[in-house]
Amino acid sequence: MLSYASNTSLLSKAMNGIDDKAILVLSEKLSNYWQASHTQPNNLPAGEWRRLADEAFFSVFFEHVNLADLPKPKENANPICDPPFGTFFQRLSLLDSEQAEIFNHELASEAYRLQPVMVDGERIAWLRVGKINVDSIPLAEHFFKMQLQRSIWVIAAGVVVALLLSALLARYFAHKITELAAATSKIAQRDYQTVIKADTGDELSELARHIASLAKSLDEHERQKQQWLGDIAHELRTPLTVALAEITAINDGVLPLDMTTLNSLHQEIERITRLVNDLHSLSCMDQNGLAIEPCDVDVGEAVERQCARFKEILQQKNIAIDKAIKPKAIAYADPDRLAQVVANILDNAAKYSNSGTIVSIKVEADDHWATITFEDGGPGVTEETLAQLFNRLYRADPARQRTTGGSGLGLAICKMLVEQMQGEIFAKQGTRGGLLMIVRLPVGLETDKA
Repeated sequence: MLSYASNTSLLSKAMNGIDDKAILVLSEKLSNYWQASHTQPNNLPAGEWRRLADEAFFSVFFEHVNLADLPKPKENANPICDPPFGTFFQRLSLLDSEQAEIFNHELASEAYRLQPVMVDGERIAWLRVGKINVDSIPLAEHFFKMQLQRSIWVIAAGVVVALLLSALLARYFAHKITELAAATSKIAQRDYQTVIKADTGDELSELARHIASLAKSLDEHERQKQQWLGDIAHELRTPLTVALAEITAINDGVLPLDMTTLNSLHQEIERITRLVNDLHSLSCMDQNGLAIEPCDVDVGEAVERQCARFKEILQQKNIAIDKAIKPKAIAYADPDRLAQVVANILDNAAKYSNSGTIVSIKVEADDHWATITFEDGGPGVTEETLAQLFNRLYRADPARQRTTGGSGLGLAICKMLVEQMQGEIFAKQGTRGGLLMIVRLPVGLETDKA
């Protein structure tokens, strides 16, 4: 369309340029004619008017067009029709000095060009020629209508295709969204085994994969919760059963109510109390986290204080302590929580290490970590057991640990406390057949790295 408009504009300009030159030539011819014949414009014969006009036009036309370049007409060809915008003569008019018509044009135009005819410096007539506008001819209008019609058809076809594609995409997305909505509804009803298809690479499939991952996490959480509740019930049932049996025996007169029986009941109640306290601590950590107030703390001094507390307990079991503590090993940690972690690990060592063994404790620091290493003399645990030591209520030897009074929550609490202090804790096989426990905490500003 732009190319067409540009070409027609150039064609109109070129043809009007020929008319402009032709009307100048005709003005000069008429001036010479009237000057030589001493006649007036109103007395100009029609034949002479036609002759002078044709001579003027063709003299200019053939200056611009080479006759050799024009195609030769074929035999029996139809005569050449006049152009749709008319010939130069058909658009030409002769007017007197007052612009009254002497010879009027045959074809009217929307715009005209006027040229005066001068004789001895006096204007005695006017020439008027209609300007050519190729866009206004029927052929141009037909072409424009054809282009407009084609454009309308193309636009209509594009709209139809877009509507079809939109309908298909809407149907596809509606189906996928319906599937996801049904799957999330099942998950909301705790059906975490729901199968969610994510077999395409679009955004909805990515969303489906996230929902499937969420369902898997919820399923694992539900499984752990059920196991957790079962373990808690089992842990509470054992001491309660023992205490109830002893009380029943006392009521029945089977057991005497003496200090031995009371001490036994006291121990079972202490076990229940420790378990409830540990459960409360874990619950606080899960919900909001325990309050952590980190500062620069000397790890060596913290370990020394806890070793002094457990010295008598360890000696009663004939367990020795071997310490290698680097001075000025400063960690950025909560002093009370650090003491709780060290106490839990030493308590485990006192309960589960074999008599006559050594518990080695090493404290050191580098550019990033202040590290505490605990190693006992056995018994150790299997590689499969190492990964589960920090699970809640996990016991490598349930019968033995219940006898010693452990709740199975100490290492789980240690792990949560250390992680809340931005540290890490893990277990490895010891070099002496026992367990190697490593606690790492971020160093403080005053750590002596020398």
